[in-house]
Amino acid sequence: MHVSRLRSSGRTKPTLARIRVLTLSGLSRAGQLAAVASCEYKRNMRLFSNLLGKLVAWLANGQNATVVLVFITTWYVLLTRRMAKAAFRQTTAMLQPTLSLGIHYGKGHGDFAPEGHFTINNLGSQPVVLLDVRLRCLPMGGSPLEKTYGDDYIVSPHDVISREFSFRDELHPMMITTVAYSYQLLVVAADVGRQVVAEYELLPVIGMQMCRLKYPMTVRWKYVVRSLKWRYYEIHSLFKRKHV
Repeated sequence: MHVSRLRSSGRTKPTLARIRVLTLSGLSRAGQLAAVASCEYKRNMRLFSNLLGKLVAWLANGQNATVVLVFITTWYVLLTRRMAKAAFRQTTAMLQPTLSLGIHYGKGHGDFAPEGHFTINNLGSQPVVLLDVRLRCLPMGGSPLEKTYGDDYIVSPHDVISREFSFRDELHPMMITTVAYSYQLLVVAADVGRQVVAEYELLPVIGMQMCRLKYPMTVRWKYVVRSLKWRYYEIHSLFKRKHV
């Protein structure tokens, strides 16, 4: 009877949204907000369930699952690589040799001063190993003169070593004055475990000291050849003992 009256009066059947509006109109303001929040939550949960079902159906395909696995593995490898780089930088900062170099010119006859001494100061908190120490004299218009000062020398923390040098015999025949030559001090140092190698360079003419984290190939080959020589002498002495 109620439906027939609605049809005879020309009114349409109330929709679900209209019913919700009529229902909410009888509630208080707090009740209306709670009802709206509940409806939104149910709608979001239905959307989430639909998306989850589609994702499960998409992963049911073997090829799609393989693509996802490759993506996750790649992301894990990149993350592990970043962590390894961060650990390496931290280790390098802890073990990196920190040196301060200095060259002090000696007083010769007149303006000819080919003598003096240089210093190597370990400013770090860890002992360092001097793998290679070279002092070069660079005469203007002439070939560089170089002298080496041993290797495998351990410098304790906050310790200073000093070595004298003299290029008098080499520079005297050239008749070169003090203003016509300069010096270059090269020091290759590493931590005791030789995990971090640094090359220091001092140019006293321009007052500049530079540092590079590198293992020079010449120094590397020097230790390789030395190791081979030790092995050779060891095997040679072993054979001599057997023949004796």
